Amino acid sequence: LQQLYLRRLGVVTGDGDLTLHAGSYDALSCPLGGEQVGAEDPDQVRQVVIGSGKVMVDLAGALEQHEAAGGIATLRLEQIAPFPSDSLREHLGGFPRLKEVVWMQEEPANMGAYSFVRQQIESLLPSGVTFRYVGRPARAATAEGDPDVHQSEQKRLIEQAIGQSTALAASKGGAKRAN
Repeated sequence: LQQLYLRRLGVVTGDGDLTLHAGSYDALSCPLGGEQVGAEDPDQVRQVVIGSGKVMVDLAGALEQHEAAGGIATLRLEQIAPFPSDSLREHLGGFPRLKEVVWMQEEPANMGAYSFVRQQIESLLPSGVTFRYVGRPARAATAEGDPDVHQSEQKRLIEQAIGQSTALAASKGGAKRAN
């Protein structure tokens, strides 16, 4: 892990989180220490981005500075097996105007959790809600091999997730794209 992420308070595990409490673990959480990043009003949410790992920390940082963040809710998936179907269904049901759910991952489409979670998530979507993948295309290698190219790819992924939400909000008379 880069030292940059070690200094972000939201990626630090608290002492209470390290103890075992049978039945109290929620496999879904909001990034940055449980605080919802982006959406303040569930009625305004049009898009939910689900993912795990560092890319969700990067997305949360971008949403803190983006004007379309009010239409985006983020959920960090902490465990994929057994899949937290009930918890995810409950979270998605809390957004009455939801139009799209996005799975976001750093890994290429043929790697990472996407091939497993896609069917799981699609089976839980409310009627009229679409599903979309944001990530690297299928590749033989897991990484670009160049830190600058990786950083550029991270920015592209975040823009893909945020940009689509901006278009959804604008089509409903909501936020305009930030310059």
